[in-house]
Amino acid sequence: MTTARHDGHDGTVIGEDRDARAVLDDATTGRGALLVGPLGSGKTHLVRAVVALMRDAGMDPLVLRAAAPLASLPQGVLDDEGVARLDAASPAAPLVVVVDDAEDLDDTTADRLVRGLARGSVHLVLAIAPRRDGEPAHAVAVRARLVDLWLAHRLVRHDLREPERADADALVDAFTGGHPLDRATRRILIARARGSRTVLRELVAEAVRRDRAGGDPLEVPLDLVEVPGLRDALTAEAGTFGPGVREALVVLRHLPGLPYSEACLVLGAERVDGLVTRRLAMVDDGSRRGLHVRRLTALVVEQQLGDAAVEGVLAGVERYVLERATGPVSDVLASFVVARASVRSPDEGWNAAHPSTWARLVVGAARYANGTGRHERSLAWTTMPGVPAAAPEVLLERAVALLALREDARARAELERVEPERLGPSSLLRYVRCWTDLVRWVPPDARVEVPTFPEQVRGVARAELVLLRAERAALTLDWDRALIAARHALDGAAHPRTAVRAAALATFAAVVLGAHPEAERLARETRALLRDPVGGRTVGLGDELWALCALAAAAALGGHRPDDLEDWVVACTLAAGVRGGPAEIGLVNVAWACLAFDRGDGAAVVEELAAAAARVPAGRAGVLRALLVCALGSSRAALGDDAGARRTLARVPAEHRDFPLVDMAARVVEAWPAARDATPVDLTPVRAAVAAAPRLERIVQRLTVAGGRVGIAPDADGGASVPGRVDAVLSDRELEVALLVGQGLTNREVADRLVLSVRTVESHVYHACRKLGIPSRRELARVVVTTGVGQRG
Repeated sequence: MTTARHDGHDGTVIGEDRDARAVLDDATTGRGALLVGPLGSGKTHLVRAVVALMRDAGMDPLVLRAAAPLASLPQGVLDDEGVARLDAASPAAPLVVVVDDAEDLDDTTADRLVRGLARGSVHLVLAIAPRRDGEPAHAVAVRARLVDLWLAHRLVRHDLREPERADADALVDAFTGGHPLDRATRRILIARARGSRTVLRELVAEAVRRDRAGGDPLEVPLDLVEVPGLRDALTAEAGTFGPGVREALVVLRHLPGLPYSEACLVLGAERVDGLVTRRLAMVDDGSRRGLHVRRLTALVVEQQLGDAAVEGVLAGVERYVLERATGPVSDVLASFVVARASVRSPDEGWNAAHPSTWARLVVGAARYANGTGRHERSLAWTTMPGVPAAAPEVLLERAVALLALREDARARAELERVEPERLGPSSLLRYVRCWTDLVRWVPPDARVEVPTFPEQVRGVARAELVLLRAERAALTLDWDRALIAARHALDGAAHPRTAVRAAALATFAAVVLGAHPEAERLARETRALLRDPVGGRTVGLGDELWALCALAAAAALGGHRPDDLEDWVVACTLAAGVRGGPAEIGLVNVAWACLAFDRGDGAAVVEELAAAAARVPAGRAGVLRALLVCALGSSRAALGDDAGARRTLARVPAEHRDFPLVDMAARVVEAWPAARDATPVDLTPVRAAVAAAPRLERIVQRLTVAGGRVGIAPDADGGASVPGRVDAVLSDRELEVALLVGQGLTNREVADRLVLSVRTVESHVYHACRKLGIPSRRELARVVVTTGVGQRG
């Protein structure tokens, strides 16, 4: 790593493919340097670091940034001062010239630099990108000319690549200045920077500023006035875009998630593919292959174009959609048209003359708004003039919006008016789920009432209702019933989304009950259900994130840990950053917290859970958020922050403690302060509060006290008791095996050392983990090391 500082640029250069001092040496020895890297490889960032080193060494380089619009000007990128400095340069007093985006140099400047290099009066550092499809012939010719200099051994070539994961993490660490950021935020910032070190630096600086102010670090002001550094970095990039790219970026910023097929019709397939190739847009792996543009870049382009030009582009898209509205139109386009129509007079324009088509567009728009969390907008659209208020699809979307806004009585009234036999096939599951959501979070002792569904809905409803029973059983700590009901829901699921949720819950319940072989089978089945067997697309981001959290939590509790779990978490993080909102990113934080728990990193657990609790809304799923808050309080107490744990626990609403699972988690937080200085944790209040839950001990046994100092030992009757010393809990042979595991030996190596079979060693490890209440072999090794136990007594 090379570090230099000058003019506010930190000069941080990280990565094995870049060495700012080596570039400086090449530039000052007469040969020069040619930096070659694709978009996002950090050429500009490296160039700035080299310039900073030069100025620290007392040099005064001529720094140029070429651009295609300047290529046709007489002097091109050179101003009068630059021309004068080149004229004054000589072999005795050579001038160092640094050019970024050198393939866009004008012919005049390129000629002067090449002649100066030949005479020895100019030393060069040139940064170019590889050839791109569709670029001007002039740029192709200039690039070829500069590459010829390298072939003639006049320049030393440095090939750059996008940062590896470790390099990107190191860059974020350098840019934060020691301020902690959760893993989800870090990954999303890296993805938004698209490999650009300069943009990443500005994004991280703004994230740190917002985090210190108590806001969401991933939220950026839409006008970018408060972040001039980020605005300038994006503006420089946007200056290289042609008119077609600019218009496409504007359109896709207003149509997030537009299906790829429709985007090709609206914008043209060649233009869309060009955006994807340049990584200005990405195609998600959902069933509709939605397109998502780099929103900040598109915002800068929009500001450059001006309001009048932007309105002209959007009006053209609206006309295109309305001309074809009698045919199938995606919910994204429907939302766009309805949003623009909602600001006009009710009897103005197209919608008044096409009432039936207009009603269909409003339903699609409301469905899209509900799916993206904008429930107030959905409610407003379904009550617009000209919309048939009694249409079943309209009633359904209005009920979904009211339910999300916690207006249960009004939502129930709307649902009761829906005639399910008039709903389309795609709406039947939404109808059933709306009913189940209405009763999912009622208190455990309340009576749950759902309607008798008509024949055409019963196939979908049956599995959903069984899954509802499984979820409520889990909330009441009846894990046996939860597992049985979840398996029944999985077997009878008529929709893949229902099957995914059932399989994920069954996996977690099986781990809690210690049925590890079944849990492993269910985990694999969950992963298989997430993908369409034909197209390989995911069933839905929300369902995948719930499955991810369930499987990651199961792995943290000692269940099957998929080999690619961390890669899966990273992939879901990127998907949530592009396609989701704060709630989806919060679920990813939960998965990161499970990974941190599995590796024993308590500080990271607190960091991730705090981010999750801030992002996951209370809303209807307030019980789940209460569980998150309890987990956060427990993690803070485990690190010795008793005051922070109590403050956290105070955020749990009293009504949510009616659920035994929440109450148990809260009582664990209350019991934690007794764990200071290796004092055993008294879990008697926990057992007493939920004595009717026969499987509670299976959860308690998986709790680990801070730093692995003590574990949870089972009573003689099988219940969870007060924690004890490691060497007082384990048998002689179990302790002997545990000590060797703590030394880093594998099960095979332990078996060879003790002259036992591998299966016997595995049995001792399993029983040692169970007695100590720890989830994994890795955790057993950590507990043995941190307790410093050596021999009994």
